[in-house]
Amino acid sequence: MTRHILRATAFKWALAAIGALLAMRMFFVRQMLAALLIFSVLFVCLAVVALILFGLDLAWRTALAGAESFVMALARLRRVPASVNHSSVVNILTPIPVRSGTSHK
Repeated sequence: MTRHILRATAFKWALAAIGALLAMRMFFVRQMLAALLIFSVLFVCLAVVALILFGLDLAWRTALAGAESFVMALARLRRVPASVNHSSVVNILTPIPVRSGTSHK
């Protein structure tokens, strides 16, 4: 009984394969398969470009994070806050009073 079922299943698969081969001979089916292949290649190219852009973004963020930690560590070693809004920037912009007891020659 199982031999009969296996033979019937194999026959069905063989008929399906023969039908697929005959369908490949038709012009419309060949056109559709060519279009599928072209769009698949196009999709793969776009996916590769997107992965490259994501990789560059990740590398850029990692580099900026490393640079930030390096600058902060350098600022801690100098014991100067690494901020543009520090009071030394404000002191640069304030006028320096001239002492009245000194002569300027």
